[in-house]
Amino acid sequence: MHKDHTQFPIKHKKTTKIWRYLSFTKFVSLLATKSLFFSRADKLNDKFEGSFSDFNVKLRPTLYKNAPDLLQQIPTIHKNLIKKTYLIVGI
Repeated sequence: MHKDHTQFPIKHKKTTKIWRYLSFTKFVSLLATKSLFFSRADKLNDKFEGSFSDFNVKLRPTLYKNAPDLLQQIPTIHKNLIKKTYLIVGI
């Protein structure tokens, strides 16, 4: 039995359909291969894909005040992590 999440209550009918749009070519590929295509986040055209909010960046010195070495490493960790993050493309 489905139970609503306490932090993300469902505000629609349970029969509501989710619509996504994709090109005909990608739709045919989806049917033919019975698989989804995942792309590395750093390969997408959106320069903000996988980025952090300004609030997150400004809060880091407070959060990592006891770990200054880790604070310095965050940009490098993020650069490497974004290359290991894959997203469904075309849906």
